[in-house]
Amino acid sequence: MSALTFNAKRAQVVTFGAAPALNCDLGGVVTLSTAVTAAIAWAAPTNVPPAGEEVTITMTQDGTGGWAVTWNAAYIFPTAWSNTGNTAGKISSVTFVSDGTKLVATGANSWY
Repeated sequence: MSALTFNAKRAQVVTFGAAPALNCDLGGVVTLSTAVTAAIAWAAPTNVPPAGEEVTITMTQDGTGGWAVTWNAAYIFPTAWSNTGNTAGKISSVTFVSDGTKLVATGANSWY
């Protein structure tokens, strides 16, 4: 970790783009700066927190919906990530637990 202290409850807004970049030092409650308006591929997170710490990412589809979200290999999913249900205005929130080097999802995702 860098000089910052990880704070799982600190909110952070990640700039929307083709490859959103998550810096875990900036907080563990994560949203995108805008709704998802194009396909995105989350870049590998930087400053992964110590093992056992949680990071939650929430995303919302725009009024068009259907935009695919993919993840760098540094995000581990016990059940494959699904873009099924990513229609207009739907939200997905996924919580990860750090293993010290990667972020491991705590369950299956869904768009609601």
